[in-house]
Amino acid sequence: NKLDFSFGIELSEIQKMNIERLITRVRMSNLLNAQYEHEEDAYTLQNLFDDLNQSIFRELHEKESVDFYRRNLQKIYVNRLLQQIALEEPLNLITSNFQYTTINSDIQTLILNELRKQKELFEKLSKSSRLDETTKTHLTELAKRIEKQLDLDS
Repeated sequence: NKLDFSFGIELSEIQKMNIERLITRVRMSNLLNAQYEHEEDAYTLQNLFDDLNQSIFRELHEKESVDFYRRNLQKIYVNRLLQQIALEEPLNLITSNFQYTTINSDIQTLILNELRKQKELFEKLSKSSRLDETTKTHLTELAKRIEKQLDLDS
C-alpha cells in the first residue's frame, strides 16, 4: 500500500503550519519576558530552540541519513528562522503590553546564534561517510542558505 501521491505535500503543509505557529515574534517575546520575570522557573526561548533542534535534527545528532519528509521539516524550520531575521523593520514590531523591535531585544541574537550552531553542525556532518549523498547535499544547501543570510546580516 503506497501512500497517496499528495501525502508529501499535505504533510509539508502541516509541518509548515506548525513551525510557523511555534516560531513567531510574539511567542519568542513572551518566552523572553517570562524568562526575565521568572528566571529559573521559566521555559525560555533557548529551551524552545534546544527542544526543536533535538527533535527536528534527531537523525543528525545520531549521525543517520535523513528521509524526504524529515528533510522537508528541517528546511521549513531553518527557513522560518531565516525569515525571522530577514524581515524588514516595520514587521519586526512585537506587540504585547508594549512595542519594540526584535533588533532591540535578544530575539535576533538568539536566532543568529541558533543558525550559527546549525550551520556548524550541517558543515561537519555533510562530510560524514555515514550519511547518504542526498542528506549530505541537503545539509550543504542548508549551510549555504544560513551563510548567505549571516553574510547579509553582518
